[in-house]
Amino acid sequence: YRGVCVTREGKWRAVIYKERKQLYLGVFESEVDAAKAHDRAARQHFGDQAMVNF
Repeated sequence: YRGVCVTREGKWRAVIYKERKQLYLGVFESEVDAAKAHDRAARQHFGDQAMVNF
């Protein structure tokens, strides 16, 4: 998923990038939860121009 990667502990980290800076969104138990967090933040920061997963 866009904005999601697995951690060494096997959890899922979510981030978005705005103005060349990484905005950390948190660590999640599931890949889907991390992707949903990314989508919420992307829509909040970029509105209709957001590139989302779902």
